[in-house]
Amino acid sequence: MSGQLFYIGITHRTTPLSVRESLRPDDEKRRTMLSRLAGMADGRMVLSTCERFEVYATTPCTDAAEWIELLSQWFHLPIGVLARFARTQVGPAAAEHLLRVAAGLESRIVGEAQILGQVRDAFLQATQARALDPDLSTLGRAAIRTGKRVRHETLINCGARSIATIAVEHVARKLGPLNDRTILILGSGKLAAVVAGELAHRSTGRLIVVGRNVDRAAAVAQDAHGDSLGMDQLAVALGNCDALIACTSSPFHLVDSSTIGRDRAKLLCLVDLSVPRNIDPAVTQLGGVGLAHLDELVEGQSARKDGIAAAGRIVEEELARYNSWREERRVAPLIAQLVREGCGADKQALHSRIVRLKAGVAA
Repeated sequence: MSGQLFYIGITHRTTPLSVRESLRPDDEKRRTMLSRLAGMADGRMVLSTCERFEVYATTPCTDAAEWIELLSQWFHLPIGVLARFARTQVGPAAAEHLLRVAAGLESRIVGEAQILGQVRDAFLQATQARALDPDLSTLGRAAIRTGKRVRHETLINCGARSIATIAVEHVARKLGPLNDRTILILGSGKLAAVVAGELAHRSTGRLIVVGRNVDRAAAVAQDAHGDSLGMDQLAVALGNCDALIACTSSPFHLVDSSTIGRDRAKLLCLVDLSVPRNIDPAVTQLGGVGLAHLDELVEGQSARKDGIAAAGRIVEEELARYNSWREERRVAPLIAQLVREGCGADKQALHSRIVRLKAGVAA
């Protein structure tokens, strides 16, 4: 089948949160996508984060309309909505985009470190599903290498703050010193653990972790010297806390007006880092309840300009390295054919023909 490298994506750059939260497939759905795409793409990889849903593929089908129709069927969204926000790229531009994503250059908080792990997870999932052809496998490894180099060789992270840090700073601005406050974390995954660490660093009065997975919630709480509760105790815990930071992978609202209670007298600061959102926006109609979601929190965050420039140079180097590999792969069968046909020919003449062939392909 083969074909060209193709990218289709819906990201924070063009798409509001209300649409992005409808494009968050869980692990099982991503595996299903990788399987169903086998008929139209030799290589395929799905990257899904709070800020982006992206498909990378090696495919003869680069018709954006066909891919948009496919996504519309998968996510039960109107074709017109996806056509408005989706962006596509083909060939080297698609390869460059993945390298920039892994480098943190396409993140809203430029240089944020979490994206590299997310790219790595997408690559490993595609590898386990046997969904990678040589082109996309090599590009995936190049992206991971790019991300590692950017983090070790540049200052892009200096001055850039994580989503967890920004969330905790927001709570501190709203509540003042946290040493006598009770903060509840809803979630038990990687982001919840980072948030818990930030709160522990600020000597929060009491930290409570609530999660569907009781054991993981207990582990996150223990590392941050806090307490843990099950989801069945969420409403009670909310009644006694000053703030809640939500960061689960649930596709549904876990906190709404009924969870908080309409007769609540204590002020409540809510932060929703989840996509899809964990907190029903309608809770702001309750008195004394404030809510900030992910897009509001990260608006206007920036990283050091010198780090961004250095990261861009690394992306250029790794892209050139990948493109060179692709060209060599393209020309290898032609060289092999020349060698077979010229076994008895003058070696110098054969060498000259191979050099001209390489130069012609590179051009």
